[in-house]
Amino acid sequence: MDKKEIKFNFKMATKNTCRFKERSSGIPVIDTLDTQKSVSGRRIPRK
Repeated sequence: MDKKEIKFNFKMATKNTCRFKERSSGIPVIDTLDTQKSVSGRRIPRK
């Protein structure tokens, strides 16, 4: 299986999660990705 690199931009933060939107010029693979803030630590990643 081929690997595909997917890039995301930060979209918004809620109390416990960070939401990222896929940067895509075609059909998105994942589209929106929600992660728990505990995964990213105290700082909110922008990319």
